[in-house]
Amino acid sequence: MSHLLHLEWQWGSSDARVTFTRIQLNTLDNVEIRPYRAGYVDYTTRYTELTQGQAYTLHAEAPAWTFAGPGPWVRVAAWLDYNQDGVFTASEQIGEISTYSPFELPFRLPLNAPLGATRLRITIQDLTQPFYRHNTCLPDYVTASTEDYSVVILAGAAAPLAGFTIDQNPSCSATVQLRDTSLVTPNSWRWEFGDGATSSQQHPQHTYAQPGVYTVSLQVANRYGQSRVTRPNYVQITQLGQGPRPTNCRPVGGDIVTHGFWEISQLQTTAWTYTNPHRLAGWQDETCTVAALPLTAGTTTGLSLTDPVTSVHVAFWVQAWLDSNDDEVLDAATERIGSAVLLGQSQTGTLPLLVPATVVRNRPLRLRVSWQPTTFTDGSPCARDEVNGQVRDFTAVVTEPLAQLAPSSGASEWQVWPTPAGSEVHVMVPHAPATAQLQVYDTLGRLVRQQPLASATGVPYVLDCHTLAAGLYILRLAGYPGQARIQVQAK
Repeated sequence: MSHLLHLEWQWGSSDARVTFTRIQLNTLDNVEIRPYRAGYVDYTTRYTELTQGQAYTLHAEAPAWTFAGPGPWVRVAAWLDYNQDGVFTASEQIGEISTYSPFELPFRLPLNAPLGATRLRITIQDLTQPFYRHNTCLPDYVTASTEDYSVVILAGAAAPLAGFTIDQNPSCSATVQLRDTSLVTPNSWRWEFGDGATSSQQHPQHTYAQPGVYTVSLQVANRYGQSRVTRPNYVQITQLGQGPRPTNCRPVGGDIVTHGFWEISQLQTTAWTYTNPHRLAGWQDETCTVAALPLTAGTTTGLSLTDPVTSVHVAFWVQAWLDSNDDEVLDAATERIGSAVLLGQSQTGTLPLLVPATVVRNRPLRLRVSWQPTTFTDGSPCARDEVNGQVRDFTAVVTEPLAQLAPSSGASEWQVWPTPAGSEVHVMVPHAPATAQLQVYDTLGRLVRQQPLASATGVPYVLDCHTLAAGLYILRLAGYPGQARIQVQAK
């Protein structure tokens, strides 16, 4: 059971009348007398084996209630942590029922359920108490009981059915993350990306050399057979290197099923505005569709959020993560740059974004912003309240503080003339070899040009400014100290 994950719970003691007397699933059959007022019992040492694609029925029994008036009085619900991530989500609920004992929850194990051990959670709740339909960690002030068991998922005896998805399409970074979604369990993969390259990984990441539209195919196999799917003109590469790298995880998408009580209509800083066009979408990747958010290393930027709701007094838990080291992983502990509870009801709150001083500069980084109800307790950048929460991914570019952008001095002092510049500017950097890479950055920290200095020592390098728009630029040499500013005039 080494792959069985541990989940935290919030309940305490509860009314003994709301408890189970029997849980039965496949070979699992627990008729043990439950501890009095236990609230929660961990039975994960007891398990059963289930097979992909097979139908099962979870059977539960509870004491009969003798209250007068209309019933039933309780609700029974169950979840299987299919993806084995330690979190029960709405999409992992195998059923719920409000009736009299016994309770029957029929379900079919998905063909793409990952193999191995995972957790089964079953709850019974008194409906005369506060109702928490979507809460898998029932609080201690409601009359309820919860039990956990183990399930070991086995492979189905069938050939796989190939399928895959892509995280961001179109892509403006030239790099795409493809994910295998094949049904049943393949044990070999062969990807063809449409540019002559292939991969045998299950979830490959691929970088294209040129913008364009590419056909992708995937062939999967196991001992029972193989399957292939081809998607013509599937991947669209619009630009090279203008967006952030893919990320290791993305929150569950889908629509919000409430009335939008936790909806944000606009995010804004002094230099950037995002008007939310996907009012009911749970998660959206806006890294290619919205201009980059400019940030400064080692400083705090206020991100204001506008709540359009007028009829409900609610509060948001707002968080933000920045892939500060550009390693494609949004680290929950070290890369959260903002967290606050903001009051809603047609008000604008501000989330301070504290950008670390060690952040990677001058390239597109992934910024994730989430707003969830305050009842949501998962602080992971990979999670979302599937009923009420929203998450957006943006591109951010971090630059040096202005005080560090002044021309350098000493042995590495730059000589740049004329400035403002017209069609060309002369650049001399003492002691820099001609092979050094001259880099040109705009004021948002974006690299707009890079080429060898290509001039002998003591001879100025001529930088052609015809393709540079009017404005301020920063000149740097990759791997060498010092920098300079140039002002390019309108042509």
